Amino acid sequence: MEAWQYRLIEEHEQLTYRIGKLNEYMGKANGIGLLSMQHQQLLKMQLSIMQAYEMVLSERIRLHNMLPQPSKQA
Repeated sequence: MEAWQYRLIEEHEQLTYRIGKLNEYMGKANGIGLLSMQHQQLLKMQLSIMQAYEMVLSERIRLHNMLPQPSKQA
């Protein structure tokens, strides 16, 4: 693979991790519930945008046939 392909995969992995962390935070009553409604709405918007971006990166990876290959069972 070329350098840009590694960067694309790494960016996708990091974004997926961050989406998970934000989802986790938003699911905690003592997390997002302590924020103002304006901050809650902004975080929801941020999560939505991050998820859309993740879909774009996933599609680019798929189009370039860079999907991880399944491990071969012996």
